[in-house]
Amino acid sequence: MGFSAENISERLKTMPMVAALVPLAVGIAFSCRVEADAWVWCTAAAVSVLSAVLLGRFAALSVAAALFSLGALLYGVNTPPEVPYGERMHMTFRLVENPAASAEHPRASAVVESCAENGSVDGVGVVLFGDALEGCSFGDEISAVAAIRPFYEGSYASLMYHRGHVGTVYLYPSSLCGVKPSSHRTLHVRCADRIRGLMPEGGGRAVVLSMSAGDRSEITPALRRSYSLSGASHLLAVSGLHVGIVFLIVNALLWAVPLARYGNIIKGAAAVAAIWLYASVCSFSPSVVRAAVMFSALQLSLGLSREYASANILAVTAFVMLVTDPHVLFDISFQLSFIAVAGIIFWGVPLYRLVRTRHRLPNAVSGTVVVGAVATAVTMPLISYVFGTVSFIGILLNPLVILTAYLVVLLSVAALLLPAAPAVWLLKGAGFAAEVQNAVVGAAASAGWGHADVRIPAVAVAAAYMVFAAATVVSWGFVRRGDVYSVK
Repeated sequence: MGFSAENISERLKTMPMVAALVPLAVGIAFSCRVEADAWVWCTAAAVSVLSAVLLGRFAALSVAAALFSLGALLYGVNTPPEVPYGERMHMTFRLVENPAASAEHPRASAVVESCAENGSVDGVGVVLFGDALEGCSFGDEISAVAAIRPFYEGSYASLMYHRGHVGTVYLYPSSLCGVKPSSHRTLHVRCADRIRGLMPEGGGRAVVLSMSAGDRSEITPALRRSYSLSGASHLLAVSGLHVGIVFLIVNALLWAVPLARYGNIIKGAAAVAAIWLYASVCSFSPSVVRAAVMFSALQLSLGLSREYASANILAVTAFVMLVTDPHVLFDISFQLSFIAVAGIIFWGVPLYRLVRTRHRLPNAVSGTVVVGAVATAVTMPLISYVFGTVSFIGILLNPLVILTAYLVVLLSVAALLLPAAPAVWLLKGAGFAAEVQNAVVGAAASAGWGHADVRIPAVAVAAAYMVFAAATVVSWGFVRRGDVYSVK
């Protein structure tokens, strides 16, 4: 089939939210660099909307300008308050995760519930360090006299700032005024505690907790380093892969429900409920919420027998999240998630269709290989820029560890739904799969040729993704409408 610009035009018409997302994101990024009063952006947005109404010829440009102004305004009004760094204050912190092991002291993210000396600090996020965190858990309230210290300059400081964290607080036993255990045991805490009660301590349990309940408190620095060097660190953070496994499991179990009256509605409702229940188990982390929105939209479109425009739904998800919290644009997990999904949509799906056969088992294997390789390849420039490491072996490793990930999530989630007797055996299977995964990851990380310490500059990262975008658009001119962006 020859090249046709009409194909590109038809493809773009199916993705209006992609066009809306770009100026919004650019406006947020611009406001991060250039400060202006809120009234400036409000005026710019109003003028742009008025121009769109009065000048129909330039309506698209005016709408883009309005979205740009909206993004800049949202970022400006969501700036964290000024913090009196270095000043010792009496503060109460609420842990929003279980303390995790680090190189020197336990650490955990927390929110300042109250500050006796400065009310403007209330509600800001901080990272707690110190031996005083021993024995504390998710939801506990810690009262202490301490000082908030700024992050060291660099990419880590920028990342934590955009996640809503304004600094670090070192807590030692001598600075504590009291610890109030949480009176509310969330579903996340209950599921994590159940796994701990039914599994022996070790690397297998640490990975099962991380992949099934989003609890990374038992992941050791050495294990985390192995996953990072092997390019498999995404397995330890619950995201689209894990939610997708739940999505596939539920749809497989309910395959016969659509045969009944209103079966599609029942199946869709049950699948969406299961997706969000799993998101609750993982404490509604941002990456899980993004994936839950995507797969809920996919489930709805399947139930209505509508064409599912993957790229458009991805853009809608990003748009809503940026409007809700514009700082998420600078979150590395947000960036990696959407780059990986975009790569799968635009390159993984068409490449899989080229190698697809009439047999299910070979298709499952080839699909896993293609998706894993594409996701690893498209995220490599950003990972190199942020973490200073390029994992070559990850392209080969990911298809294999994704298979073990299926087993870990399937068995551990099933164990959470069943009585203790069968749950123990399922968790043993999940633990064995996790240990195999750890061994494979460890072997890959120890291979000297498998990774390199390379930090490419920001200009090279931008150029790489511009080439990716340009190649994607050009490829649309050679395929029929519907070949890449949709799943029927």
